[in-house]
Amino acid sequence: RELKLPIGEDFSLQSSLGKPTDIRQWNIDGLPTDAVSIDSAVVVERAERYPLMIDPQSQANNWIKTMYKKDDMIITTFRNPKLLPTLETAVSNGRPMLIEDLDES
Repeated sequence: RELKLPIGEDFSLQSSLGKPTDIRQWNIDGLPTDAVSIDSAVVVERAERYPLMIDPQSQANNWIKTMYKKDDMIITTFRNPKLLPTLETAVSNGRPMLIEDLDES
């Protein structure tokens, strides 16, 4: 507004980049229906790199697990001594991988 750029009052990632059919499926898969969760999911789906999700209530974690269940997702932790071979297996076989419980350090 300070630069006098045109912008709508009701802008959201959901309305500009989200597909209603995808959003509905995300909700079926357990994603909460609030605007922040949906906008975050749009970013996750549109990102070119792998997202880091800060998820204290495990809502995104449960959504990702449900969404990729059919793709035989590998779930591991950062403390897994076999993390690198597990990652190599996931990449070489085209399987999604979820690394849970990353520490702050």
